[in-house]
Amino acid sequence: MNSATDDADRAVLEAIAGGDHGAIEVLYERYKTMSYGLALRITGDASLADDVVQEAFVGAWRNAGRYATERGSVKTWLLAIVHHRAIDSIRRRRPTTELPEHEEVPPPSLTLPDVWSEVAGRLDRDAILVALATLSTVQREALELGYFSGLTQ
Repeated sequence: MNSATDDADRAVLEAIAGGDHGAIEVLYERYKTMSYGLALRITGDASLADDVVQEAFVGAWRNAGRYATERGSVKTWLLAIVHHRAIDSIRRRRPTTELPEHEEVPPPSLTLPDVWSEVAGRLDRDAILVALATLSTVQREALELGYFSGLTQ
């Protein structure tokens, strides 16, 4: 369903695509408040929202020829540009706290004890138990007496 506003918006966009530099002002006056409100809601920063709206209208001016009527109204197309620019601006935002400089020694909370010797010991123990199970009772008893009791032949 086409409304008079949609038709007027398409005519303005066609004028922009045709090189009429003054036509962007008409589009801006019509949608600046709505665009700013959307950008402010997404960014939460008035200054950043101003920048987003400016970038969005520059983008609309540069890409007016790419607008496709079947994909939605000019208003929807323009607000989608604002939305994407606002999200991009948030992604580009620098973190508010600086990371600490490189430390020679990691903090104690990041230093873990070396547990490999314990793991290796348990693996060796399991292998020894399997090997002992294959021996006869007399052979196993001789090995246990020599190892655990310190007896010799």
